[in-house]
Amino acid sequence: MPYVDLDSIHVPSAGNRPPFTWGTTVNANMDYIFDEVLAKLGAFTSYTPVVTQSGAVTKTVTYAKCVKIGRNCTGAVDLIMTGAGTANNAITVSMPFPAAIAGSGVSGSGFVYDATAGLFYPGNLLNSSTTTWALLPSDIQSGGQVIGATGSTMTAALATNDVIRFHFHYETAT
Repeated sequence: MPYVDLDSIHVPSAGNRPPFTWGTTVNANMDYIFDEVLAKLGAFTSYTPVVTQSGAVTKTVTYAKCVKIGRNCTGAVDLIMTGAGTANNAITVSMPFPAAIAGSGVSGSGFVYDATAGLFYPGNLLNSSTTTWALLPSDIQSGGQVIGATGSTMTAALATNDVIRFHFHYETAT
C-alpha cells in the first residue's frame, strides 16, 4: 500500500505554515478530548480520612481528594485537628481504597505540624496496613518508629490546630 503524502493533504497550498487559526482549533479540540478522556478514566473525588492516635481524633478536612485509574491511586490530604490524640501512640490516616500490600515502601511524603511546639515533623508516607498510612520521620533519630509512636522524634499527642498534610500514590488491591 503506498503512503499518502500527508503534507499535501494538511498543509495549505499557500505555503508550509499552517494558518494561525489552526492552533486555536487544535488546542480547543485537544482540551475537549483531554477533558473527555479524564472524565471517563476518573476524576478527583473527595474522601473523608480517619485519623487515629490510639483512638479516633476529630479533625477538619481542608482537602482530601484522590483519583483512581485502574489500580493506581493518587491524591493529597490536608487535615487540621480539632480534638486530641494519645501521646506515645502512632498517628495513622485511613486510605481511600485498600492497598495491594502493606509495608510496600514509600507511597508519598508529608508532615505533621505540632502547633503547640511550633515544630514540623516531615516524613515518608508508609502503608502501615492495607487500609492505613503512617509517617516515618525523615531524620535518622527516630529509630524506625513512625511519627507519634514511642521512640520517634515526635511523641506528643495530636491537639487542636495541629496539621497533617501529605500526598500519595499507591497500588490499590482492586
